Amino acid sequence: AAEADVVFLPYQSLLHGPTREALGINLEGAIVIIDEAHNAVDAVNDMHGARITATSLDAAGTAVQAYLKRFGDRLNAGNLRNLHALAAVCTALRRGFPSSSSSSSTTSQPTSMTVNDFLFACSLDHVNLFKLVEYLKESRALRKMAGYGKGVAGAVNPAAARAARGA
Repeated sequence: AAEADVVFLPYQSLLHGPTREALGINLEGAIVIIDEAHNAVDAVNDMHGARITATSLDAAGTAVQAYLKRFGDRLNAGNLRNLHALAAVCTALRRGFPSSSSSSSTTSQPTSMTVNDFLFACSLDHVNLFKLVEYLKESRALRKMAGYGKGVAGAVNPAAARAARGA
């Protein structure tokens, strides 16, 4: 591995373990100096936070349901349980968004809460999100569903599928 006396990189590359690992950065025995460290908190929040929209939740929920409908009878019990949990998460999160037909002119402000408070607020306290995320990483289920979704979209609208591929 190459060594350097001084390395400059964005906060995210330093503070996010998987990125640091992918870049081959080993901090063992290193002295780390962070310029403008007051921005580090925002960088960490951005790395570990997520912004979701009602549209993306609708698309995700639809993709999970279509995948379950097509392949549900081929999935083992564990995969089936996890994908049903994912569908429940999409549905519960979508219920938390204001209706697009709502006549309210006020916009909701971002909210921060603990994981447990969030789960209770969404009636998802029976779902272990950490295990679900681990399952999704290990099984590559999202990649499979996305691939299936692209194929279905291409069958419904071939021109849009070609445009998405850049053809």
